[in-house]
Amino acid sequence: MLYNLKDMNSGEFIRKILDGETNFARIRLNGRDLFSHPDYGVLIAYLKGHLNGRGDRLILNSSVLKGLMAPELYLPYVEAMGADFSHSYMPRANFAYGVCNGSNFRRSKSVGIIFRNASLPEVDFEHADLDEGDFDVAYVPGTNFRNASMRNVKNLESSLQLSEALFSHTRVTPSEKSVIERAFFGKGSLEVHTA
Repeated sequence: MLYNLKDMNSGEFIRKILDGETNFARIRLNGRDLFSHPDYGVLIAYLKGHLNGRGDRLILNSSVLKGLMAPELYLPYVEAMGADFSHSYMPRANFAYGVCNGSNFRRSKSVGIIFRNASLPEVDFEHADLDEGDFDVAYVPGTNFRNASMRNVKNLESSLQLSEALFSHTRVTPSEKSVIERAFFGKGSLEVHTA
């Protein structure tokens, strides 16, 4: 259970980011619709111009962003350890090079999400829609992909420690199924479903 969270509405969150603030650890932004905010396009343009990995990153550690509505959210290099993005709508969001250890993406709708070079150990993607996502060199030991949809995921074969991730009733195409089965070869049973 997370205590001492600072409640913040979407307007305040966007305004603070546009003012240059980067540390949003331990905030609660439950069910907030960023996409409908009039400055959402300005926010995305600002993030694309400022988040470059040279010390410029948003910090969302232990924050609750449950139900976030933010398509194409641009958060490369984000530090979001233990953050809650469950039930969020974030198609084509960019978390490349992010550190999301132990975060919760359960039941998120994240088609085309980018996790290139991201640190994702112990992340919970149960029942998440990750179709067409990019997991190139993503670090995934202990990551929960149970009941997730991962059809047409890109670069799964280059994910690090894929054989340590958790798969059961995961929905994939024959291509992803082959990659997962090769990673688990000789390690026991595996149950993934092609669709």
